[in-house]
Amino acid sequence: FENQKVYAETSLRYRNNFNGHRLDAIVVGTLEKNTIRSMFNKAFGFGSDATSFYNFQSATDILVPIAQFQEFGLLSGLFRVGYSYKNKYYVDVNARVDASSKFAANNKSAFFPSVALAWTVSQEKWLKDVKAISNMKLRLSYGRTGSNPIAAYQSLALLTPIRYNFNNQLVTGFYESNLANDNLTWETTDQVNAGLDLGVLKSKVNITFDAYYKLTDDLLQNVILPASNGYSSIVDNFGQVENKGIELAINAAIFDEKDFGWNIGTNFSMNRNKLVRLNSNLQFQLGPSVGFAQTNPIMFMEGMPLGIFWGAQTEGIYKDW
Repeated sequence: FENQKVYAETSLRYRNNFNGHRLDAIVVGTLEKNTIRSMFNKAFGFGSDATSFYNFQSATDILVPIAQFQEFGLLSGLFRVGYSYKNKYYVDVNARVDASSKFAANNKSAFFPSVALAWTVSQEKWLKDVKAISNMKLRLSYGRTGSNPIAAYQSLALLTPIRYNFNNQLVTGFYESNLANDNLTWETTDQVNAGLDLGVLKSKVNITFDAYYKLTDDLLQNVILPASNGYSSIVDNFGQVENKGIELAINAAIFDEKDFGWNIGTNFSMNRNKLVRLNSNLQFQLGPSVGFAQTNPIMFMEGMPLGIFWGAQTEGIYKDW
């Protein structure tokens, strides 16, 4: 087994401070390439265990070796500009382009932008007189990210060799083992986040609050197909999922002396998700098969949370037999 990975990166950065303005810009380019080779040999009937697997020719039954080869890569470009003024106002802008060899020919590249704004309210003159508040910052951000957690060649129609009997002779043929998907593309997530950082009583008590909304499109999933199709499943962009929630963290310094310190922290989070839609005319899709019986106990249904359990409904139990 051999796994070879090549990674190359180049970057250019510019930083400057002038009259309370601070500017930080960077351009990054990366290249990733993975090459995987494997060879699997299996044999039975060795006359002796002394030579282990280094003497295959001494076996009575040598199976056909199985060789595999995979090659996939990722080409990325990133541009980021960060700006701040007198440590009160912050703007951060990012633009990223990724091209992955895993997707279909017309969907290999995608654009992922993001922008973040922050305002340190406690630096304003009209709030500095409020002694109880030592720090207050408001945050707002939007960003899009992409994901490609699939194996290589899933958009192509793959052929797998098979041996069979033809006219009393053992011959080799090929069958289509993977259904082509010309529309396979990136899984993307758009997220909006609003937050508040608050420090009171000379920053002895710090509160962080965040509220977010995430909408994920074109989830990459192994979708089960009807048996009449001829294929059991296909890697496809599954649909749209919504996540929204809040996060709250409170940390307090009860004692902060030279020889003794005591801090208390607590947090609370809540998340709600649901499947907004499927990329088909179906209202539900069975989840992955599990267990020895390969059953599908999990269901994805529009308007419901992800991963609900599906099973028979009962009207009660037998108390007396």
